[in-house]
Amino acid sequence: MSIVDYYTTQVEVKRLAQVGATDKETYQTHIASLNCRIEAEGSEPVMFEDGSTYNLFTMWCGSVDIKEGDRIMSGSTTYTVRGISIFNKVAQSHHMEISLALPR
Repeated sequence: MSIVDYYTTQVEVKRLAQVGATDKETYQTHIASLNCRIEAEGSEPVMFEDGSTYNLFTMWCGSVDIKEGDRIMSGSTTYTVRGISIFNKVAQSHHMEISLALPR
């Protein structure tokens, strides 16, 4: 069984981008549809350096263009990308493990 068989959740990836010729930015669709797997990293919330409390999750997916600060939209839930690890298999990207934060 391949790791891809576990990618049963479909999400949208949004990235902060400039609005036209203005000095404003907004989150815009970067990847419209991505198959992945998202699981909770425990039941206890974590407090970040800014004093905000979050629940942590891990997302696994194929190798795609995702970076810290992107938002992952799964239905009505919006996660923020906090960290990325890439796992390689014989000189090619095999899959990514992405740390997500969900505000409480």
